[in-house]
Amino acid sequence: MLWERHQKSSSRERAWPRYNWKRSRRMSPTIRAACRASRALTRGIQIVDAVAAEARGLRFTELLDQTQLPKGTLHRLLQALVDERLLHFDTRDQVYRLAPRLFQWAHKVWDNFDLRGAAEPELARLRDLTGEAIRLGVLDGGSVLYIDQREVPQPLRLNNGVGSRAAPHASGLGKAILAHLSLENAARCSTASNSSA
Repeated sequence: MLWERHQKSSSRERAWPRYNWKRSRRMSPTIRAACRASRALTRGIQIVDAVAAEARGLRFTELLDQTQLPKGTLHRLLQALVDERLLHFDTRDQVYRLAPRLFQWAHKVWDNFDLRGAAEPELARLRDLTGEAIRLGVLDGGSVLYIDQREVPQPLRLNNGVGSRAAPHASGLGKAILAHLSLENAARCSTASNSSA
């Protein structure tokens, strides 16, 4: 172990670790470099998290206080994050903010997001909690497209299943979706629904 706990003369264990330099020297240069890179990556993520938590951005001194990193280390990491377009330095306000590359990554995540897989445990939980059939749908054009559902063992069943469509105003799921849209989008959806009927 590179980090070991050590004891005071009173044989009480100290709360913070101490680096074991003897073992470190026995490590190959490749492993030492990988450890340093891993530590730098972790610190970089912590910096991005700190900046993301503040909508107004953060000044260098604020980041210094929050991260407790040495000035030189923080400056090098910030420069690398700016060079990679993960952070942007606003010269007018002297603050660091999130940069466009993070938004590009976010869009790629959403493009590959599996809504059915993510909602599956919640659909089953809601079915068991309510004793009713539960549906998952998305607004597609002017109609609601059902993409998943969980049935209950009852004599009466839903007659339109996964892959079927319904007008938003004619289904409970559609009404729930409409309730969370802005007035403009709800009116646009209503117009598209009427024109497709």
